[in-house]
Amino acid sequence: MTEQISGPRGDRYTQVDADRAFERLCLALGKTSGHYRSTSPDEELPAGSVLIGMTENRLRSIPGGWALDHNSAYGGYVVEEIMFESTGITQPFGPYRRNAREFVTMVRDVINALTVHEASNVCTPKVSTKAKS
Repeated sequence: MTEQISGPRGDRYTQVDADRAFERLCLALGKTSGHYRSTSPDEELPAGSVLIGMTENRLRSIPGGWALDHNSAYGGYVVEEIMFESTGITQPFGPYRRNAREFVTMVRDVINALTVHEASNVCTPKVSTKAKS
């Protein structure tokens, strides 16, 4: 069974729809939503974490955390992921910015593909590591 995602009236998509689709995407892929979280001054930081600022409300990077970046001037929405050993950002679905409709449709397609894959229990073929004679 595939999940149906549509706008509020089925024809118009807004930032709220994109945010909800992003939450479903993170849930489906087991990703943490957000690049940073607050830390206490005495909290020990794990390897790969980076502190932003030196105030009481310090922020710590969440390696592997995803965020939905929106910039209407540049064309819409893009998913960003903080890299594990740096503060660099990668874009797991590519750098192309999508408007709300395109983004929600992309999320629906990804979730549907995961559903089909899990339902069919498809396994990738094993590649032989032996050298051919």
